[in-house]
Amino acid sequence: MYRWLLSILLTAALVLTGCAPKHKASQKEMYAQGYADQHQLMAYEYEESMPLPESAMMNQGAVGAMGARGSGMGGGAFGTKGRSGSENTYGASNVAGNYAMVPNRAKTAKKGDKNEEQAVQPKTIHYNGYANLRVSRVEETADALSALATEVGGHVEALNPRRVSIRVPVETFREVFQKVLDMGDVLDKSISAADISESLTSVKLRLDTARATRDRLVKLLAKAEDEAEKLELIRQIQRLTEEIDRLSGQSQTLNNLASFSRITVELVPREALTNRHSGVDIAELRWIRSLSPFRTDVGADGDRLALDVPEGFVELDRKGQFIVESADGARLWTGRLENQPRGDSAFWLSAVQERLADEFGSAEVTEVGGFKMLRLIDRADEPYTYIVGVRENGKHLELVEIFYPSTEHEERHAPAIDAIFNGGNS
Repeated sequence: MYRWLLSILLTAALVLTGCAPKHKASQKEMYAQGYADQHQLMAYEYEESMPLPESAMMNQGAVGAMGARGSGMGGGAFGTKGRSGSENTYGASNVAGNYAMVPNRAKTAKKGDKNEEQAVQPKTIHYNGYANLRVSRVEETADALSALATEVGGHVEALNPRRVSIRVPVETFREVFQKVLDMGDVLDKSISAADISESLTSVKLRLDTARATRDRLVKLLAKAEDEAEKLELIRQIQRLTEEIDRLSGQSQTLNNLASFSRITVELVPREALTNRHSGVDIAELRWIRSLSPFRTDVGADGDRLALDVPEGFVELDRKGQFIVESADGARLWTGRLENQPRGDSAFWLSAVQERLADEFGSAEVTEVGGFKMLRLIDRADEPYTYIVGVRENGKHLELVEIFYPSTEHEERHAPAIDAIFNGGNS
């Protein structure tokens, strides 16, 4: 009995830490894996009569979600693809309702019941607002934005001569965003929304399961007599501890995104003219002028383009637009657009470079994983890096955007991001 329990728990530890043998699993197998972790713990709980964490006993939907997506939370591939709908991207004029919770109605009536009731299951939404304003006094407006964030219980995330990024409590987002728009002439604006409910549930389930498995391995270690078994238990406990630290970081990042929405404002002096709005484009190329490191909605207009999640990042919305973010604010987001007018990767890179490069201090062309990349460096004393990648794929144009808030962010996260492109997309 003892060796049977030890085998079960070591298998669970291998699965949780991603060290189990891997093959290209079907969707059914991936969902089943969610139950594997749960049932391995239940077997040990039966033997030891120890209670399991509440999240480990969640319903089929939650456990299935963890199983299907579990490997992605630190670098696993995501294969779900589907058209991105209006619930993921919103224009500033049509955003309505409670910004903190968006109800998801599901039928809960018993079979045969004529009067079916609707149960409201709240979703956790992270909102990202962007505004480009022409103002008379840039510094005064920046100070006013900082004061506004503090007034509502938020904070300033980044402050540059002509750009301010603030984080505000999610329940105040609608009111604050309107006040921001009132501070100047609106040249451009956007609001995007990511449903992070599933990611929160998945991370919590895996974190609770990892902690419970580690606790049981510690108890087995205290009883073990065979030296080889002790060494194996110690090794798996160390792996689980690393996994718990990683999942804890992801949980903290997601909870922060759930609590505080982001609003980024670019400030343009009234006398200034920007290159972004010069020139006339055909309709199929106008989206390029909307590209910005502070808005994600351009790619959301197309189909979902799922990549592996880079190490140190967490995915926000597992069904809508693919967006990942690190705890310190580095971001990557994607989209799959129509390749119209039909062109190859070099054509689209040239089109992006021609329209964006003049606004930045420097522009460098690279290629990673089949993507033609334009690396743009801000003109400020403490510049950010904005990378736009394009890859022609038949009738589709695959778009990748990456934002590093500073040089240090790029040095810290670029290796992990480069790794997912060298490994391909799902």
